[in-house]
Amino acid sequence: MNIDSQSHYRVAGTKGWLEMGPATVYRGLRMRVHHDGVTEERSLPVLETIQALSRKLNFFARNG
Repeated sequence: MNIDSQSHYRVAGTKGWLEMGPATVYRGLRMRVHHDGVTEERSLPVLETIQALSRKLNFFARNG
C-alpha cells in the first residue's frame, strides 16, 4: 500500500461533508466543504498553526 496515494479523508454528516487533500502534509492543504447544496474550497494556514503549537510546546517543556 502506498501511503502517499491515500493522503485524503472525507467526513460526512447529515447536513453535508468536508474533505481534506492532501491530508497528511504540512503545506498545500486544501479543504472542500459542502453544505446546503454548495461546495466551497478553502486553504488552511497550517504552517502558522504548527509554528504556534511548537512555541507552546517549547514553553511548557521549559516551564513545566
